[in-house]
Amino acid sequence: MEDLAKTVTGHEKPRSFIIDSSVLEGVEEFEAIKEEIKQNRVIFEFPEGLNDIDLIDRCRMLFSTDNFDLCYETVVAMLEGKPVRIFLRNYDNKTTTLFAEFQVTHKEMDLKGIPDLNEYPIIVNWLVEFIVGLELKKCPLPLTPSLASEAETENKRSKKKKQK
Repeated sequence: MEDLAKTVTGHEKPRSFIIDSSVLEGVEEFEAIKEEIKQNRVIFEFPEGLNDIDLIDRCRMLFSTDNFDLCYETVVAMLEGKPVRIFLRNYDNKTTTLFAEFQVTHKEMDLKGIPDLNEYPIIVNWLVEFIVGLELKKCPLPLTPSLASEAETENKRSKKKKQK
């Protein structure tokens, strides 16, 4: 008897598979490797710089850094009409390899259309994270009350050490 799914849809039915806890083995090692690549191997280059965006949009992004969609939209607006190059630094730390080169044509552009980014979407996350980090360095946010009290305590300790 012929497979009914293939006859009706023209496609074979998907293979069954089982997932167990073995997929979680090595998660810590994978995370460490991913973080090392993010911190030391990926280089984003903006030959024509970034667009200046509205102050309100910038503020909205800076106060909503945990909202990826908002940050993504703001970053794409900052890149609109600008070329972007992404390099990967080789393990010899001397040479780089061009990973992707593209131009953001409009602020609604879907970066999935770029084959390299579609294959490795984590690079898009890092691009957004790096640009948001750059903006946070330019416009640091005021300390939260808990961080402010910790900074004040540390400041008092350093003054006491200087007095001795």
